[in-house]
Amino acid sequence: MRRLLWIGAFLLVSAPTASAQYYFDYPKYARFETGVFVFGGQALNNGRTNYSDSWHDRLLVSVFEKTIITQKSSLGGGAGLFFGFFFNRTLGAELLLESSASPLKTTAEMSASWMWADYRNVKHSATWLGTGRLSTTRISFNLVNRFPGRFRDLTFSGGVTAFRHAFTADSWFGFGVSKLSEDGQFQLMDILKVGLRLPKTAWWALGIDFGIGYTHKLSERIGIKAEIRGFMCPAKTVSWTFVEGLYDGEFYGQMRDEPFGKDSVAFVTKARTLSGFAVKPSSVRLGLGLTWSSAPVVEY
Repeated sequence: MRRLLWIGAFLLVSAPTASAQYYFDYPKYARFETGVFVFGGQALNNGRTNYSDSWHDRLLVSVFEKTIITQKSSLGGGAGLFFGFFFNRTLGAELLLESSASPLKTTAEMSASWMWADYRNVKHSATWLGTGRLSTTRISFNLVNRFPGRFRDLTFSGGVTAFRHAFTADSWFGFGVSKLSEDGQFQLMDILKVGLRLPKTAWWALGIDFGIGYTHKLSERIGIKAEIRGFMCPAKTVSWTFVEGLYDGEFYGQMRDEPFGKDSVAFVTKARTLSGFAVKPSSVRLGLGLTWSSAPVVEY
């Protein structure tokens, strides 16, 4: 009899514990998640512009001039925030807002050669550096696949992104000029370093993105998240504008204040000797930030 009483008492004590254990065995997950982050990134912009022309004038039997302008984005950075809503432990949706800026390195490589009537062949070359900037605001709506763990979460996400780009740049090209000396006894030839500029150009575009994130949980609701994300966006073709003004010859110092104005612009434009180039704002970035989650709910 005493044995039966001990067994009954044990069952009464252990029943609530077993019930509680059974209840808490249900999986838990955070329905809402938000966070802020900073990142470093690289735009995949590698534009190229070509200028070339050939001509002759009086004692100049032939003149050939060429400038190749390359544009390449350097490492940039930015910041952003995100809001996530999860339908269950593994599947959710995410709104991502971020802004970034990348400096642009522009390199103009000029080469020119000309031959005089007495068969003298002259060659010159120069390299001129310019600047630029690509700024982008991105708004992404993504589906998220989450693989939760006790101390970490792994996420894969991707979707549609709206891009707002702003681009500006400046560079140079070599423009050959020939004229008679003041006394009319000599024919002069030199290259002018003429400025090129792309005024700030802004446009909207639609593309896609894909990211992989890893969150280390500092507590049940706070974590540190690292994420790598790529953005794909269509390119946009743009054209340089000419900086009109007075220019000095680059190599001999005999030509001063030579005009490059509306007539010269019309000549180069009509001859189509200077091409446009494509801005390619697709990018990859690596971000690090803090996340906050809502109180966990039980998944039945």
